[in-house]
Amino acid sequence: MASETLKSNIDEIVQLKQSLTEDPQNDLSPASSAATRAEHAADAVLSSIVDVKNAIELLAPSLNATQNSINKMSQTITDSGPSPPNTQPRGPNSYSEADRQILFDPAPGQALFAPEVTPADIAFEMKRAISAAQTEDSPEIQIKATIRLCNGGLIVELTTPEAAKWIRTPENRLKITGTLDTPATIKE
Repeated sequence: MASETLKSNIDEIVQLKQSLTEDPQNDLSPASSAATRAEHAADAVLSSIVDVKNAIELLAPSLNATQNSINKMSQTITDSGPSPPNTQPRGPNSYSEADRQILFDPAPGQALFAPEVTPADIAFEMKRAISAAQTEDSPEIQIKATIRLCNGGLIVELTTPEAAKWIRTPENRLKITGTLDTPATIKE
């Protein structure tokens, strides 16, 4: 539609230009040059419209195929429903990270360790505090990692959940926190 209107306007401009150039009595050279510039501008606009139309025609099949693929995938997901929960039994060596972690929470406004204390030094000090509570029947306790918290607290990750369970017993929590330089509690 717009291209047809533009084409008819171009034709009118061409006719106007011819009528101006055929009459030698008129000194309409500025009008003639303006008509020529308008004709060139209209040709450029028409050419751009044709290019856009061609691009749309080229892309339409690809866009339709992409939309069809998306619709099929969406339908497949909807038809299959939610995935079932993992019902695999957990083996003796299968445990979560949380089962091996101990949260040390300092007294409000305090930090268990100063910011400049290295992770290795923190692990050494925590191992020292834990060792103070150990007895002959205690499980082997190895520290795998320490994570500083924004509130000054600390998460100590151990290598086994048995070690973490042993630390969480009330009497061992009291012995361990009693050896720390900063008042703290062990969260369950």
